[in-house]
Amino acid sequence: MRTLKILVCSTLFWFLYSNFSLAAEDSLSKAITQSAQPLHFNNGNFSGPAFDTLVEQGKQAQFFLIGEEHGIAENPMLAAQLFAALKGSGYQHLVIEVSPQIAKMMEQHLAKDGLEGLRQLFAKPGGEPAFFGMQQEAKMLADIKALLPDNNDVLLGVDYEVASDRPLLQWLQEQEVLDSAKAPLTQLTHASQQSWDRYYQEKNPQYIFSFAGDPALVKDVIESWPSASNDVDWTLHELQKTLEINRYWVQGQGWQSNQARVELLRENFLKHWQQIKDQAGQAKLMAKLGASHLMRGLSSNATFDLGTLLPELAEINGGKAVSVMVLPGAKSNVAVLDPVNWAFQPAPAKDGYTKGLQALYAQSKDGMMLFDMKKLRPMMKGKLKTESLELYRAVFGFDYVLIMTGSTASAEFEHQ
Repeated sequence: MRTLKILVCSTLFWFLYSNFSLAAEDSLSKAITQSAQPLHFNNGNFSGPAFDTLVEQGKQAQFFLIGEEHGIAENPMLAAQLFAALKGSGYQHLVIEVSPQIAKMMEQHLAKDGLEGLRQLFAKPGGEPAFFGMQQEAKMLADIKALLPDNNDVLLGVDYEVASDRPLLQWLQEQEVLDSAKAPLTQLTHASQQSWDRYYQEKNPQYIFSFAGDPALVKDVIESWPSASNDVDWTLHELQKTLEINRYWVQGQGWQSNQARVELLRENFLKHWQQIKDQAGQAKLMAKLGASHLMRGLSSNATFDLGTLLPELAEINGGKAVSVMVLPGAKSNVAVLDPVNWAFQPAPAKDGYTKGLQALYAQSKDGMMLFDMKKLRPMMKGKLKTESLELYRAVFGFDYVLIMTGSTASAEFEHQ
């Protein structure tokens, strides 16, 4: 009899649990439908309820955060149009995924010659940083800089430097180098060029200097140049951290590499912040980086990145941040870097952000769609929490998710 009671109770429990789970999933589906707003895209221009919502949210916010799957052609076009719409409410800066000094170089070339200036910079050996070797990304920088021609710090680089060590080293050579630092700097420059020469000869990405270089070479320059200017010191620090971060990666210590990179991103942003904020701690900016960097809370890389820092910083200043994750449409390709030939090629999305978001994709089949994550948060519990981890992370990590149905892969930015 006792066994029968246990069996009956167990069966009843699973019956109720299954029906509760189905009801929860049905409620979530209805909530997703109710939260959806279409984004229209015609002749290169965005409009519609979703665009109006993003503009209104951006006007109310201090930080507008765009976390993306890299390589979507339409996303930088949207970012440029949003920045233009938000400029009047005080937006003056764009945070991007390159090193601080490379961002400064790009801005100087854009200020002088626009997109052609960027083409000239990228024509130099190593001049092309990651991501901005894509046509639409380069044009976004040119469009945004053109909106603020008199601002000398529109572009704020916060990342390490994957490929542009050679222009950084050339820039360092052009500074007033202490006699004690000349030999170590020459040795570092020679090591970089040797590594790149081998990369070109063997077409093997392991010889890209940022992955093959020895951090001790940069440390020697730093120690021999004690009175360096702030810009020189920052650039040398970037080079050393880049080599340290990638050495972790090469050694198979992926989390340590990600954590070290996050620490650098946060450190670089706060350095910029000290320079651009006013006495009340106010400055409006847009940030456009990979989605993991702008995810609130524990990111998909198991780190606490800028997506956690920036909303808290905005609230400390009496403001707020608004964040949107931008994803490619179902079966759409994105531009992915081929490190062997250093060129962007169309390929399926590779960063895993679309995984587990079938509930959103199911309701964005007919066009670009913006989903309000705030409306879904009360429902993310029980089975939806434990069995839909990626959806759970998207719902709480971003305020909005934009699925760019019909999106295309970014094109290569042609330069010599």
